[in-house]
Amino acid sequence: MACGRRHRGRSLSVQVRANGLPIARLGLIISKRHLPRAVDRNRLKRLLREWFRLNQEALQGRDLLVRITGPVGRLETITDDVHQLVTQQ
Repeated sequence: MACGRRHRGRSLSVQVRANGLPIARLGLIISKRHLPRAVDRNRLKRLLREWFRLNQEALQGRDLLVRITGPVGRLETITDDVHQLVTQQ
């Protein structure tokens, strides 16, 4: 994802770019460094995938790359942060 818009939050970064397709695609980068427990990494992935599924219609024709870049507080608030960053165009 060399081009596109990057939006940064407290503990994550979201890159958005047009993909020229009628569908939206999601990429997740969640490292052990920021979420050492596999349970937490998997829960966060499930939460983000569910958010994406619910908002897929509004994101048509875009690729989203969500990268965790710092310590994560409550997992449930991450989806709110992602939504805020994506709509920040």
